[in-house]
Amino acid sequence: MLDLVLDGPVRVLTPDGQELTPRGAKARAVLALLGCAPGLRLSRAAVQDRLWSDSDAARGGASLRTTLGAIRRGLRDARGALVGGPGWIGLDPEAVRVRLPPVAEGARFCADLDIPDPEFDDWLRERRMGFEAEDGRGAAPPGDGPLVLRADLGAAPHPIAEMLVHEAAQRLADLVDLRVAAGARDAAGTGLRLGAVATGGSATVVQLRATDERSGRMWSHLETIDLDRPGLGVRLGRASHRMALAALEVTGLRGLDAFGRFSPADLDRDEAVLASGRSGLRPAVADALRAQIYHAREIERLAGARVLTEAADLALRAREAEPGNPIVLSSLALVRLRQGEVGAALDLVGEARRRDAGQGIATFAAVAALAHAGRAKEAYRLALAARGGVQSERRPASAALAAASAAVLAGRDGAALEHARRAVAHAPEARAPRRFVAALAFRAGLEAEAAEALAVLARLEPGFAPRRMLEPDYPVAGLRRRDLLQVARADLI
Repeated sequence: MLDLVLDGPVRVLTPDGQELTPRGAKARAVLALLGCAPGLRLSRAAVQDRLWSDSDAARGGASLRTTLGAIRRGLRDARGALVGGPGWIGLDPEAVRVRLPPVAEGARFCADLDIPDPEFDDWLRERRMGFEAEDGRGAAPPGDGPLVLRADLGAAPHPIAEMLVHEAAQRLADLVDLRVAAGARDAAGTGLRLGAVATGGSATVVQLRATDERSGRMWSHLETIDLDRPGLGVRLGRASHRMALAALEVTGLRGLDAFGRFSPADLDRDEAVLASGRSGLRPAVADALRAQIYHAREIERLAGARVLTEAADLALRAREAEPGNPIVLSSLALVRLRQGEVGAALDLVGEARRRDAGQGIATFAAVAALAHAGRAKEAYRLALAARGGVQSERRPASAALAAASAAVLAGRDGAALEHARRAVAHAPEARAPRRFVAALAFRAGLEAEAAEALAVLARLEPGFAPRRMLEPDYPVAGLRRRDLLQVARADLI
């Protein structure tokens, strides 16, 4: 078995210590991305976005193919450890073991990588901060009082910079107990400093910063905003959303990551943090996210039907505490939708999006509610438009699954299959997207692909048999509505 060492410089070692490390920095960066991915797999598009974000799809794809060739040549006889399939690449878990730095030593993670791409730089910084967060450093303990926000806009604030900081602060206030400092002399409380400096005219370049004053951890990101292009409000909303989520991370408040996960281990760990009261999030938001964990367990068939009732109880308690919070409203909408209350779900997502049209969880909820309310084409358009959003960047598997669900109900079976494949590539452990792949591949005459999806489901889901998909409570409502469950009767496995 090969060792992929990410503790210090990136290295690939054979059991006897022989070096198989590729020379190129981007080749080593690809290995780092794969070594940190769930199931050691990522979509090709995700890797391109991290390492060739300034290239178009064709150039990025060509660069990635060249880099993969360099990795295979470096691995020599062990080249089979680098695996791939339609739209994805990965490392064989049976052939590669990943060695990460110990907790609290995040600075050692991939110490030799310096890639001139802002997307990879953001990823590397977040991974290094993640080790510190696991060690508990920077997390805001309960009882410390509200997080104090200080704006850093310079002597002559740019209107765009002011707008982004203001919107980011509003979004943070929906998530955590926040107090805006009254002025430069207001030094009381744990401080979070949000800064933005903008330069330029119609193409404005904004440097966004978030700094935790206690730990000194900082996030920085350059955003270019074309003021003359249509959709300015959407782009500003995404920039402020990115800033708000980064601010949570630098302060160690990471509970919002609970939305959109599939792995049982991730769901269990996230719920433990949220239920402990030490996530740093507002209690109602923590309850809303716990409701989504229960909802995900029901969809993934990790728990019995009772779990949906528990999800509804948590979501209702959250709404009683904060009836206008868009995350709370969106969480309750998704639970109501799963309970068959489509009208109630539509009302809830409508209210959530009126309060914050750019909120990522609200967008996911709106896609689902519209699709099941007979407005599937509208839902699919919204799902496609949301692909560039921050929540879609953070949870690409959930975004792809939402698009697949909407595409099915819109009659776009080919597109739905592509979206489902993308969800599988981003989350190989997820069961829901494999159900779509099995049904849609069989409908398209791709029996081998359908059989493979069913076989994986049988390994992932205890007691699974294809005919169980025909049961009325099995979570394949969209496929059932479109009469796309012929695969369940096909005797492929």
